[in-house]
Amino acid sequence: MQKLASNTAVGLVGTAALRGLGFITTLVLARGLGERGFGIYSFVGVYIFFFGFIVDLGIERVVTRELAAAPERHGRLLGNAIILKLGLAAIAVPAACMVAWLVGMDAETRYCIALAAFGLPLSLDLLFRSYFQSQYELKYVYAVTIPGSLFFLLLVAVCIRWSLPVHDIFYAGLLNAGLTLGLLMAIALPRIRLSFVPERALIATLLRDAGEVGAFVLLFMFAMRIDQLLLFSLRGAGEVGRYAVAVRATEALSILPEAVMLTVFPILAATHHSQPQRFHRIYRLSFKLLSTIILPGALVITVLREPCVRVFFGEGYRESAVPLAVLAWGMFFAYTGAVYLNLFIVRRLQRLMVVVSVGTLAVNVVVNLWLIPRYGATGAAVATVVSNIFGYAVWALHPETAPFMAECTRVTARPLAGVALAWLVLAVTGADGLVAAAVAAGVYGGTLLLTGGVTRSDLNLLRRLVASESAA
Repeated sequence: MQKLASNTAVGLVGTAALRGLGFITTLVLARGLGERGFGIYSFVGVYIFFFGFIVDLGIERVVTRELAAAPERHGRLLGNAIILKLGLAAIAVPAACMVAWLVGMDAETRYCIALAAFGLPLSLDLLFRSYFQSQYELKYVYAVTIPGSLFFLLLVAVCIRWSLPVHDIFYAGLLNAGLTLGLLMAIALPRIRLSFVPERALIATLLRDAGEVGAFVLLFMFAMRIDQLLLFSLRGAGEVGRYAVAVRATEALSILPEAVMLTVFPILAATHHSQPQRFHRIYRLSFKLLSTIILPGALVITVLREPCVRVFFGEGYRESAVPLAVLAWGMFFAYTGAVYLNLFIVRRLQRLMVVVSVGTLAVNVVVNLWLIPRYGATGAAVATVVSNIFGYAVWALHPETAPFMAECTRVTARPLAGVALAWLVLAVTGADGLVAAAVAAGVYGGTLLLTGGVTRSDLNLLRRLVASESAA
């Protein structure tokens, strides 16, 4: 119990620290680079993700699953995964640079893309993170990544202070990524006897499963990022910068589901077949706790959207307030999706995930093309939420995933009712600002207490599940 509880606490604190440092870095970049410079930086990040997919696929998640299920294969799994990733990197790096040249991007953007592409092989650090996650020893990961994020923030501040061009930010990123990988390897390698003997069957299995997971991740993230590509094309870098502010702010809120799933995913993988009742209780409680937290958060962000943008990003980004509010409600799908999508991976439904993602992507593109020319960043935010709703509905209707989604819908009904009532009270009273946020929080909390939302028995169940897993 102590090890798993400590791992979860470390995951939460560590993820919060990384998100906090990342958010501060975003503030520095947004203010220092201006709308156009920040737009280029954000665009390159989105662009390089799709080539990073060639390197990463879904290897990190698959390796974590396999390490948790078969710890005796650590050395073989990690060694062959490293061989696979380096081979894929040899394809992705030149491809990213060539495509940027072929489509005629400007020189500064191409330069930034080339630097970002050279960092793709450094994503080997994800494999060592998978090892520590499977061992419930996240402390080693954060002992490296938190100082690394702080170091990157300092490098960014120096670049901004000296008014260096955008591409120097990517030089700083390369330096930081190299140091992070080196330190993680120095900690992990004495604990693992890596085998670099290529095993065709093992590599083929990793490539197949990771390819299916990766195809889903690609389509999912493409659906979540294509809005920025379309904004760049249809409305320019400035509009991307305004939208990126809302995206980065809401993504910073994903610390909780990320931290929870760092510990929950290995437990789900280990109990799926051996202890089905515990498996069910774990994912049900995860749905309940995460939805209870994010829904009132979305309401508070909506109420305080304009002050939040002004305080954190400056008056120049005031048009980001409405997209921020829209994306805040989309965080419901990010929080619950962190649970049900990992459930589908545990149950090896990767191919189905790919098929559903194709439909979600199609909806996203159509709605973006319709709304972006009219509403810019706000239209892109609406398209993201609409595609999320579509995906949720498909999962709820498919026979293989419907039972999980029905459970998700049941346990989120009370939090949804509490938020609806709080919103109604605000509409009737006309409250705004901090007073409105306080009223909304009070009404929501009172509703959960009266309707029996998260109870003491839920928390006791969480402690019992962790304790029994530790004993097992």
